[in-house]
Amino acid sequence: MKRRDFLNKVAIGTATGVGAVSIAAVITEILPPETESFSLVKIGLIDDYPINEFSFIPEKKIFLYRSRSHIRVLSAVCTHLGCTIKKSEQGFDCPCHGSHFDKTGKACSGPASRSLDRFKVDVNKQGIITVNLNRYVTEDFQLP
Repeated sequence: MKRRDFLNKVAIGTATGVGAVSIAAVITEILPPETESFSLVKIGLIDDYPINEFSFIPEKKIFLYRSRSHIRVLSAVCTHLGCTIKKSEQGFDCPCHGSHFDKTGKACSGPASRSLDRFKVDVNKQGIITVNLNRYVTEDFQLP
């Protein structure tokens, strides 16, 4: 094979690869996000979770806090680079880069500058807790 033929084939292959990646990027922007049904997860009965404690649900990477008056759900994913955070006495710590979050999920120190995400949570009449992983809420949201 001549050098010119080889370089032509490499150029065509590269252009094809770049084109395919570009098309894939456009398609992911055009397609609708996940439907609500995929983001709604049932995590058990309200009585399964102790009062005034954080419970870690590893398969969903969330922490649930239940008090006598409210429930809140925080993401267990560090807002810096996506590591799974760990519960500490003062709040939450990222084992990867040392970010610290208080018990409300507010970023206190380290490279993370954004607070932990909070998710909308509902409890039905049977006491089943449902978390919407696509619906973020503000810091003051607490399910009464």
